[in-house]
Amino acid sequence: MDNNGKRDLLGTIGKIASKKVLVLGDLIVDRYVYGKSLGNSLSSPLTPKLSYEREELFRGGAGNVAENLLALGARVS
Repeated sequence: MDNNGKRDLLGTIGKIASKKVLVLGDLIVDRYVYGKSLGNSLSSPLTPKLSYEREELFRGGAGNVAENLLALGARVS
């Protein structure tokens, strides 16, 4: 991208803060569960047993778009 393209892109991003944006789409929640392996199950040897440590949730789909627009200063509905 040349300098004019970069300047135009930055100018457009700067204008987002003054906009009201309606976001339509699916909200996806990505859930990551972390644990430590305790070995395999005795009743089903191919099934691992885990000790729960923590989990994290992240927005995906339209939720991610809305979050990014909010970070740029847009008013999101």
